[in-house]
Amino acid sequence: MYLSCYRAAEYLVGRPDWDGKTLVVSGGSQGGQQAIMIAGLYPHFTAVLAIRPAGGDMLAPEAGRAPGWPMWYDWTEGKDPEKVHHASEYYDPANFAPRINCPVLVSLGLLDEVAPPSSVFAVFNRIVSPKEIVIMPNATHQSEGETSKPYYARWGLWMWNLRQGKPAPSP
Repeated sequence: MYLSCYRAAEYLVGRPDWDGKTLVVSGGSQGGQQAIMIAGLYPHFTAVLAIRPAGGDMLAPEAGRAPGWPMWYDWTEGKDPEKVHHASEYYDPANFAPRINCPVLVSLGLLDEVAPPSSVFAVFNRIVSPKEIVIMPNATHQSEGETSKPYYARWGLWMWNLRQGKPAPSP
């Protein structure tokens, strides 16, 4: 999955119709996980927009927190738990976050059990580039009603600026 994201980014910047300046990655849940990962691996992105990114804080149970999906920590039946835990760290977006060199917009839902707030914060706190987080108090992972409206308002403003060739807005 991660390799395919990398190859897609290489393909996009190699296209003759790319403006050579603007490359935005956006996604939600596992797509948010992938957005953070690829921006950490591929330096040409100008912005990352991730709504409820999954996959963060794989070893959270060791600190008494809930891990993000896919929650491999407890899925070890018939396997060596130590090896599963060690391997899961390679996929944790928190490991890619410090390498991101562009502005990042992230959201989290306080009622999200798939991408728990602590797992999203574990990733967000490792980002060293300019960043903004949108906390949605009533949002679960499925975005019922208008619970994600605060994120999409910021997402729209970010995208408008980026399409105009302007920098991401300040928080």
